[in-house]
Amino acid sequence: MEQIATVHYLLGDYNTSLTEIEQTLELEPRHFGAIAGRGMVLMKLERFGEAAASYREASEINPAATSLQLEAEYAEALQKDVDEDAMTQQQQIRSSSRSSNC
Repeated sequence: MEQIATVHYLLGDYNTSLTEIEQTLELEPRHFGAIAGRGMVLMKLERFGEAAASYREASEINPAATSLQLEAEYAEALQKDVDEDAMTQQQQIRSSSRSSNC
C-alpha cells in the first residue's frame, strides 16, 4: 500500500495518497515510512499542524532521522503564519463591519 501512496503522491493526487497511507497505518501503526510520508502529503495539502505532528511522530520512531525535526519546525512555522493571517483577516472584517455600521 505504501508504494501505491507514493505513486499517487508523485502524480499529485494527495488525497488518495493520504488514504493509502492511512490504510497502511491501520495495519502497521508505527510504520516509519508511512508516518513520514503522511507528513509530506499533509504539507502538500497545506495542513501544516498535522504535518508537524506526523514528522514528530516519525522522529520518535527513528531519532536518527534528524531532518524530521527540521521538517516539523518548518511545518509549525507555516501553521503559525496561516493562523496569524487568519486572525488578521478576522480583525479586518470586524473593523470594516464596525465602520460600515456607523
